[in-house]
Amino acid sequence: MKAVVIGGGITGLSVAHALAGSGHRVVLLEREKRLGGLAGSFRLGNAWIERFYHHIFKTDSAILSWIDEIGLSDRLIWRPSSIGFFLGGRVHPFTTPLDLLRFSPLRLADRLKLGLAVRRFQRMGEWEALDGVTCEEWFSGHVSPAAYRTVWEPLLRLKFGDECARIPAAWIWGRIHPRARSRSAGGMREELGYLDGGFESMLEGMAESIAARGGEVITGTAAGRIIESGGRVRGVAAAGGEIACDAVISTTPIPSFLEIAPQLPPPYRERLSRIRYQAAVCLALECAERVSPVYWLNISDSSVTFGGLIEHTNFVPPSRYGGSRIVYVFNYIGEDDPIFRMSEGDYYAFHEGSLRRVNPSFRGGWVRGMRLSKARHATVVYTLGYRGAMPPFETPVAGLYMVNTSQIYPYDRNMNNCAALGKRFVSETKFD
Repeated sequence: MKAVVIGGGITGLSVAHALAGSGHRVVLLEREKRLGGLAGSFRLGNAWIERFYHHIFKTDSAILSWIDEIGLSDRLIWRPSSIGFFLGGRVHPFTTPLDLLRFSPLRLADRLKLGLAVRRFQRMGEWEALDGVTCEEWFSGHVSPAAYRTVWEPLLRLKFGDECARIPAAWIWGRIHPRARSRSAGGMREELGYLDGGFESMLEGMAESIAARGGEVITGTAAGRIIESGGRVRGVAAAGGEIACDAVISTTPIPSFLEIAPQLPPPYRERLSRIRYQAAVCLALECAERVSPVYWLNISDSSVTFGGLIEHTNFVPPSRYGGSRIVYVFNYIGEDDPIFRMSEGDYYAFHEGSLRRVNPSFRGGWVRGMRLSKARHATVVYTLGYRGAMPPFETPVAGLYMVNTSQIYPYDRNMNNCAALGKRFVSETKFD
């Protein structure tokens, strides 16, 4: 069988790699010049750095198998993470159980109940019953209103905006449950992984492995209209002409998929159109000084304009980037939000005051460079009962498949879950 895979992000690479490994002829099309999608990178001096922040957990078996297979295991480095909450004008450490006990914005009784609630999620083996319960409903029975408003509601609002009240508790399970095993042997501190030199080497290695298996990876070429006749896929229109094939697997977000597949019947299109996305805007700052004392800073202070701050060089040494501090400032927003239309300079100016609020010493002169990245369809909004709305891989057109982040529920979008999704699609789908 000859297959065209549309999209060179993690999911597309995973699908193409697995298909080529099964003996199929594969052509992967990526419209950008570089692979990776949301996991793509840019040059910073002599180093690669991700456009959007990335790391891996010890439970990320799909990505870890990639790294092993392409011979990069010796470049995998595990380092302790550090987490904090910005609230009331200061950073509160939130990395270890001891930090939770010292978390002064909550009363001691509230802190203890919060810790017990997290442990319940970690120990739950099944998530299906949580699909019909909102996060707020579940937490209302296990933590105080103050704990929910201080810790969980800001995180949900950051990710899902005005839809945060409709998010099923299954999504929280999908974030918490797999992460328990990423903690050190003593259970005190989470350890995260990163590739020395960045994840760009992993993307390049996967492309090389696909080629070694007989596949073809084409970048800088957008897929045009999917060609169909007699209810079956016949090919894909692309720059340079039509690529004939027996199957097309689109790994792009649903709106992009619908644009190139106008032949899909209206009821199916309507079903897919009901699935909504949040956009992401992320500014990578190259700074002369450290901005935050922790790697991952959650924002629970409504006076701060950005949703979160990731100081990459509190995880990876600044020496990798010529001594510069790499700081990600980001927002998840609706695609119609004015923030999404901001230029790089305007986005920085919009957040400069909040950077100074997080660190009163911050000055514009610290900034040596910046890079703004945007993704219109960054993350799916999982609303209540999403399990029943999750679309299948197969479409009404024979030989046409859709594989994307709308199908990883209840898990969050990250590199591992996207890689695992691609593998699952190939293992579950029987190609004639």
